[in-house]
Amino acid sequence: MTLMKKNKFFILLSSNALVGLASILFGEQGTTEGILVGKGANNDWLEVRPDNEANGKEVLVPAALVQAASHLYTPNRVKVQWEKAEGANNPTATSVENLRPEGDEGTIEGKVVAKSDDEWI
Repeated sequence: MTLMKKNKFFILLSSNALVGLASILFGEQGTTEGILVGKGANNDWLEVRPDNEANGKEVLVPAALVQAASHLYTPNRVKVQWEKAEGANNPTATSVENLRPEGDEGTIEGKVVAKSDDEWI
């Protein structure tokens, strides 16, 4: 291995280690994309069921994003970027985005994958 290749490998290895160390020290962050299956009456939390998963993930909505969350409707497809502070039970949204349908009404077609009582999921 040449010196240049060794340096690039070391830099790549070092940067990956720093990212891992940062997530340990400062918590986690990520993006969840899926179907909005529930939300709080005051838009203070969202439950998003990611693709190919049976259960939704609850994400807290800070006051700065409550207005944006109020325009999301079940069962819209949404994208939520989030951060989870060290020791926190749930992640907190840093951005929310409605993916489909683009308007306040529309039709969703798909396959029912589970049923609870008389409600489809």
